[in-house]
Amino acid sequence: DPATQLQLSLALVEVGTTEPTLNVECIYKNNVEWTAVSSDIVKLNPDSTASPCEGTKSILGQAASNNINIVLTRSSSFAPGALYTQLPFTIKSLATWAGARRLRFQWQLAGIPTGSYVDLLHGSFGFNGSDFISCQTLAIPMTSFNLSPITQVDSLKITVVTSATMSFQLDNICLQDAPIVEIPTTTDEKVKVSSN
Repeated sequence: DPATQLQLSLALVEVGTTEPTLNVECIYKNNVEWTAVSSDIVKLNPDSTASPCEGTKSILGQAASNNINIVLTRSSSFAPGALYTQLPFTIKSLATWAGARRLRFQWQLAGIPTGSYVDLLHGSFGFNGSDFISCQTLAIPMTSFNLSPITQVDSLKITVVTSATMSFQLDNICLQDAPIVEIPTTTDEKVKVSSN
């Protein structure tokens, strides 16, 4: 519905095919993809069955405090900047994300930060931290992480950054190659689509 939804990407479907071919690697869907290790399994549970947005499990942050993190580790290193254009995921806020509450996404190689971190906070990447009903699908452009096409990583660390506590569900974390859409900043601009 164009009145309530914004198209984020397009996919070409060739004649004689039924769906587009997208390069996708899932990091977390039901806690069976990459290996998930939490610094506090009670406050940041990667194996929660409590009302996931999709599937049977999600990462549940329940009154998670500052610096609690989860590390999602791949079986081998790779260069995501050469293969993927975005990091889409699903998130549901379980309490208002006021002030400086955020989730910090950081790629790593052997536990050492690589590239730049990206913070998810209320208002960034279209996230509404006051919406307790919807599971929101967001996407962070891979360019935001400042990874060169040859930069190797083997894990994604997600850290709670807050002066209080945060509660949320996180799910469907995947890497995807799809066109990047630049959202117009004025009504006079047109949407620009580019594929890398």
